[in-house]
Amino acid sequence: MDMLFKRRIPLHITLLSLIALLLLAVIITLALYNYKKSSDAAVEIAENLLTHVNGKVLGEIDKLFQPVLALGNRISELPDLSSKPDLVSHPATWYFIKTLESYPHIYSVYIGYADGDFYQIIQIPEGDVERCTQLGATMDTRYALRRILENVAHQKVEIWKFLDASLRTTGSKIVPEAHYDPRERPWYKQGAVVEGLVWTAPYVFTSNNSLGLTAARRFDGPISGVFGADVTLKSVSEFIARQEIGRSGLGFIFDASGTLLAHPDPKVGTREVNVNGEKMSAPARIEDLNDPAIKKLFDLFSSRNFFGPLNFEVDGIPYIARITPVPGSDIGNGYIGVLAPRGDFTGTMEKTKNENLLFALIVLGLTLPVVALIARAISQSLSQLSQESDEIRQFNLEERVEVKSIITEINNLARSIGTMKGALRTFGQYVPKGIVRQIVQYKLVPHLGGQRQPLTLLFTDIADFTSISETMEPEALMLQASEYFQQIGSVITANGGTIDKFIGDAVMAFWNAPQEDPNHVLHACTAAMAAAQASNTLNDTWRVQGKHPFFTRIGLHTGECIVGNVGSSDRMNYTAMGDNVNMASRLEGLNKYFGTQILVSQAVRDQVAEDFLFRPAGRVIPKGSAVPMSIFTLDGSMPGKNLPAPVTDAAQETARKWRVAYDLFMARRFEDAATALEPLCGTCPEDGLLRAYLDRARHYVTTTPPADWNGVETFSTK
Repeated sequence: MDMLFKRRIPLHITLLSLIALLLLAVIITLALYNYKKSSDAAVEIAENLLTHVNGKVLGEIDKLFQPVLALGNRISELPDLSSKPDLVSHPATWYFIKTLESYPHIYSVYIGYADGDFYQIIQIPEGDVERCTQLGATMDTRYALRRILENVAHQKVEIWKFLDASLRTTGSKIVPEAHYDPRERPWYKQGAVVEGLVWTAPYVFTSNNSLGLTAARRFDGPISGVFGADVTLKSVSEFIARQEIGRSGLGFIFDASGTLLAHPDPKVGTREVNVNGEKMSAPARIEDLNDPAIKKLFDLFSSRNFFGPLNFEVDGIPYIARITPVPGSDIGNGYIGVLAPRGDFTGTMEKTKNENLLFALIVLGLTLPVVALIARAISQSLSQLSQESDEIRQFNLEERVEVKSIITEINNLARSIGTMKGALRTFGQYVPKGIVRQIVQYKLVPHLGGQRQPLTLLFTDIADFTSISETMEPEALMLQASEYFQQIGSVITANGGTIDKFIGDAVMAFWNAPQEDPNHVLHACTAAMAAAQASNTLNDTWRVQGKHPFFTRIGLHTGECIVGNVGSSDRMNYTAMGDNVNMASRLEGLNKYFGTQILVSQAVRDQVAEDFLFRPAGRVIPKGSAVPMSIFTLDGSMPGKNLPAPVTDAAQETARKWRVAYDLFMARRFEDAATALEPLCGTCPEDGLLRAYLDRARHYVTTTPPADWNGVETFSTK
C-alpha cells in the first residue's frame, strides 16, 4: 500500500480526464432528445418562468396594498378619529406615524373634515434634500405634520410641525393664508359617497414625481370626514427590475387604456402633459415608449383582450409573452405583462445536433468504471482535506488528520495545511489568540486600504504606570503586565471586540469590524464594565500577594471611522483611524481630571441610555477639538435588562442626587452645589467624580469664575 501512494499522478491529468468524461455524459444525454422535443421543452420552461414572474409581481402588489387595506378597514375603529387635532396633534398621530414607519411605500396619511379642516402626516425619506427644502424643514426631518383650520377671523391658516426619526421637534412654520380645501379633492369626493374603502386612479404625486394612488374611506362622528392614504408604486417597479426573465426580457404593468403603471426603468415612468397651458407630470403611455415589442404586445391585447401565453414576432425576432390581470381594483384596471425573446430560452438548443447514440452508449459503458474509481479516490482525499480546513476555521490546531492520495497536488496541499497549522500555533504564542482567531474566521483580505464604518472604540490606560514601572524590576513588570493584558484582552474578545493593539500600558479595541455587530455600542459598554471589574478583581489578588495594583481607566466613543489595513505590502496592521479614534483616546485621558474610571461620549450614552446608568461628568473641549461635548460616567447596567453588573437602588439614588448637585454647579450656584455634594462624598468616599466637583465648587465659592463661564472645560493635553 505504501508503494502505491509513492506513485503520484498530476492533478491536471485527472481534471482533464474528468472533463472529458463529463462532456461525453452531456453529449449522451442530449442525444436522447430530438430537436423538436428540446425546443418544446425550452418554450414550456419559458412559459412557466413568465407565469412564475407574474405570480411574484402579483404577490408584491398584494404586499404593497394589504397594509393599506388593513389600515383603511381599521381606521373607522380608531377612537376619536373624528376628533379635531389640537393644532398639530391628533389622538391617532402615534398610530399614523408607526404605520408610516412600518410601510415606507405609504407616502402620507391625512384626514379631511366636512367643515374644510385638514390634518396630514407626510413621511420624508432619509436624505430627501429636495423634499426638506420644499417644505422648509431641516435635513434631519422625517415627518411633517400639517394642519389647516379656520381662525377666529374665519381665515384658513396652515400650520406645519416637523419631527425627526425619534419624534423630536426639529422646526415649525405657519402659512397665514391657506387655499387648500380637502372637500374639493377627488379622493374626498370619491370617499365621501362610497361605503368602505375606495381607490383613486393612478396619478403622479407632484411633491416627489412618483407614480401612486390614494386610498380613501369615509368616517362618521360629530364632524364626519374622509381618511386618505397615498401609496407609491415605486417599490413595484423596483421589484420588476430585479426579476431575471431570460437574458433580455422584462415585465411591466399597464391599464386597459395603455397607461404605464410600473416599468423596470424609472426614467420612462412619467411624461409631461399640458393642462390649461400649464406643464404637469402624468403617467407615461405605452404608445410613447421606444419599445416596439411592448407596443406590439399591447396591440395584440387591445385587439383580442387575450390572456395567457402569447407568441409573436417583431422585426423578425420571435417573442414569447404573458398577460395577467391584477385581481381586485387596487391599481385600477391593471394588467401585468411579461415578455422575452424566444431565443433567450431556445438559442442553445437550436444549435444542438443529434449525435450517434450507439457510439455514445458504447463509450459510456467503457468509461463509467474508470470515472467511478477516480472520483472515489479524489472524493476521499478532498473530504479529509475539507475536515482539516474546517478544523483550522474553528481554530482547532492540535489534532491532525493524515491524508494520503495518489495525486501529487493533493498530497502537497495536505502537507501545506499541516505546515499552516503549525505556523498558526506558533503565531498564537506571540499574538493573542483572539486576534489570530478573528483573522482566520473572518477571512480578512490582506490588502492595504480601508472603508468607512461606524465603530465603537475603547481605550484603556493604567494610572501612573510610569511611576510604577520605575519601582519594579523589568522581568517582574513584564510578567505582571502580561497577566493584566490577558485579563483585559479576554473580556474584550468575549464581548465581540477586536483588539487593535497594545500601546505600552494601553489597549485599543473596537467593535463592528471586521464582523458587523448591530449592537456594537451595547457590547462595548458591557466589555468596559467587565474590564474594569476584571482589573479591580486582579488588583485585590495582587494586594494580597504584595504586588502593586494597576488602576485601569477607560474611554468609550462611537462614530464613523476608516477601518482596514495600513502599513506596507509585507507588514500590515488591521486598525481604525480618524477623529473619532482620537476622541476615544482623549476620553480615556480625561478620567484623571474627573476622578473617574469609565468615561463615555454623549454619542455612546444616547444609543444605550435605557440599558445602562450614566451620570453627566461635564462639558469639555478635549485636546484637538474645537467643539464642546458632553461626557458621562458609565456606572453599570440598569436592573431588569439582563446585562452584567446591574446597579443597586442606592447607586440610582446617588445618581439622582448627583444630577441635582451637578445642575446647581452648572447654574453657577456653587455654594448650593457644595452643600449638596458634601453628604454625598461622605456616603461615597471612593467616588472620585463627587470629590472632584466638590473641590471645584468650593474653589468657585471663593474665586468667582468669569461672567461668560458656562461650565465648559478646555484641555490642551491628553
